[in-house]
Amino acid sequence: MTAAARTIRVLVIDDEPDIVEALRWCFKRDAVFTVETALCCEEALARAKSFSPDVILLDLVMPATDGWEVLRRLRQVPETESVPVVMMTAQDGAAEEEKVRGAGVHKVLVKPLDIADLLETVRSAVPAG
Repeated sequence: MTAAARTIRVLVIDDEPDIVEALRWCFKRDAVFTVETALCCEEALARAKSFSPDVILLDLVMPATDGWEVLRRLRQVPETESVPVVMMTAQDGAAEEEKVRGAGVHKVLVKPLDIADLLETVRSAVPAG
């Protein structure tokens, strides 16, 4: 079964409620996606365990716990240690790409996000099978 033929479970982690809701809306327009959201690290870790996402969309810059720390903690949990992560940042995407090599990050997307690119990136992050 291909990624396009099944539901893709996406966990969106961002500290900005407006961005979270906009992303939820974008994903819900396509019946292929099921979305859960989290606004902080602790909420993200709890949702990741209960929701079992296929892909995690993670903001890099958050006030209390940044995306790198969230990623580190997600990789320590058996339920999320191998889940593909797509990072979002308003910073220089090229600089961040250097940091993500070997960190288990599928891709870094630069805000403002191109919705078509976002949806394709999330689809491509899901392992076939």
